[in-house]
Amino acid sequence: MAQGSNITSYKFMAQLLLLALFVGCCSGIKATKLYTFKTNEDFVYLTKFSIGEQRFGHFKFRGGFSSPLEGDERNRKFTMYWVGVDDERWAEFLQAYTCSEKLALAEIRRHVDFYGDGYWSSEDDYQFWNEHRTKIYYIAAINCNRAFHVESPWLPKLWMEFQGYNDASHFAQEERGLLTMNFIMFVLFVFFLGYSAYGYFQEIRLEESWESPLGVLVVALAFEFLQIT
Repeated sequence: MAQGSNITSYKFMAQLLLLALFVGCCSGIKATKLYTFKTNEDFVYLTKFSIGEQRFGHFKFRGGFSSPLEGDERNRKFTMYWVGVDDERWAEFLQAYTCSEKLALAEIRRHVDFYGDGYWSSEDDYQFWNEHRTKIYYIAAINCNRAFHVESPWLPKLWMEFQGYNDASHFAQEERGLLTMNFIMFVLFVFFLGYSAYGYFQEIRLEESWESPLGVLVVALAFEFLQIT
């Protein structure tokens, strides 16, 4: 009986590993980062996203502190700048010596305002039309005036979040050919998740025990499934 239980457990583990791979493949493009600016840094890279030729681009960005400040600092206003640099200028952007030179190379230059109360800023919503070739945009938060942790090291970490849409789609241009494959993987994900949950409860009925860690893994993957849908 113990040997059969071990075989069953190994089978479940293999299924759960497959599910974990599916989760990684189906994750969305939302980029979120928790960060502390260091003294020698004037920008932090978040992600990249491509917009197809003759398509609308739609970028959203927001930021804020990870925890509230104390006293009057809660009402203090902060500004975070973010940029979008196209693929033709990204290498030059990385080599630029000054922050003002980096800003001049960015095709998109935007900012968000927030307070020291620990809440997100309002979402900065930027839309544009990409007339010519497919472009890859590198998204970064920039700190030209050396504010935040360089000026005040005691400040909490900063949350930054970016979302990109390629003609109302979450898929970047180079991922559009993968939509069919993503749908197939989604169906397989649902099947294996249901099968794993069913097998786990069958094992519980046979052994009359809730001590197996597989249940926790099944539940975790179920929540991950809810997140990506």
